[in-house]
Amino acid sequence: MTVTELRREAARLGIEGRSKMGKAQLIRAVGQKRRTASS
Repeated sequence: MTVTELRREAARLGIEGRSKMGKAQLIRAVGQKRRTASS
């Protein structure tokens, strides 16, 4: 995924502060949010 795609997904998931995150942080945040959303 590109950073743009990750930011789009982060926005969809409602992750705060995504515009200031780097790629690694976005991957981690999106992954955590997906795990908690599916539980």
